[in-house]
Amino acid sequence: LLLCPGIFFLTKPLVVKRPNQVILGLGLATLVAPQDGSPCIRVNAKTPGVRIAGLMLEASVQTELPSPSPNANSDGVTSLIEFGEPDVTDDAGDATNPGL
Repeated sequence: LLLCPGIFFLTKPLVVKRPNQVILGLGLATLVAPQDGSPCIRVNAKTPGVRIAGLMLEASVQTELPSPSPNANSDGVTSLIEFGEPDVTDDAGDATNPGL
């Protein structure tokens, strides 16, 4: 996925499902997180070799969220980028093809 310079307001996260997928921003490509507290980019578990580069990730003004947020990770924290899924415990990653 190649993103040109600009500000992109997301309503849902970009979900990376394919191994070795690249998300590359040119210039100052900025992704503004969805207002529901979900991340800008979510990389599914067992997806090796993902490359993410050249992007600015920006938090958004949050609408009223339930406590705890359904988009929080297992520690109750929300983030702008997520690798893996909390309920998948058998994904140790691939040392020869890591996600960056």
